[in-house]
Amino acid sequence: MTNKTNMLTKWEWDRKIPIGLVVAMILQTLTAIWWAAKLDTRVVMQEEWFQKNQQLAEKVFRLEERIISLHEELNDLEARISHGK
Repeated sequence: MTNKTNMLTKWEWDRKIPIGLVVAMILQTLTAIWWAAKLDTRVVMQEEWFQKNQQLAEKVFRLEERIISLHEELNDLEARISHGK
């Protein structure tokens, strides 16, 4: 029994916490909060930009489709001209 009692007394917790550790943890927590707030602001800005430019993106997509169509028609015309000669 004495051996078990000695083992239990060896595993006691020391309640002393260095002030440097407390300061470091507080600074780290504040930095994480600041980073998350900054990230949230950037996400909101990106969402606003996306909403503002949604119509522009649709116009660009339509223009790309029209260009592809015109390119195909031009290729067809060139093929007809070359076959006609």
